[in-house]
Amino acid sequence: MPNRPARITGDSDILHVLNQNIDEMNFRIDQALRQIPLHKVIKATATLNFGAIPANTGLERSATVLGATQKGSVHASPQLTLGNASLIVASAFVASSNQVTVRLYNPTGAPITPNTVLWNFTVVQ
Repeated sequence: MPNRPARITGDSDILHVLNQNIDEMNFRIDQALRQIPLHKVIKATATLNFGAIPANTGLERSATVLGATQKGSVHASPQLTLGNASLIVASAFVASSNQVTVRLYNPTGAPITPNTVLWNFTVVQ
């Protein structure tokens, strides 16, 4: 919580006016804090099986992350190796409410079948 100006003690008229200004400033700080969005972090895991990814192609797989909305940003990472260093995690995004999607891309000239592994998802919204 941010520091707020403190009231000034005393009997003079100028102190009364200053205290009114401090009260108004504190009220406005409280109003502004109510409008600042709080970030929510949602974590989940899911097993993704991409099967064979053709050469120069990307495939998407989805997982359920309860509470995720399309306003969120996603970080997705496999818990273990996918088995081939050539694969690229092209993107991860909230496709719809409670649903995240991971896109893997195979930039090589041959099909690749990545390992089926557990993925970690973190959604910040």
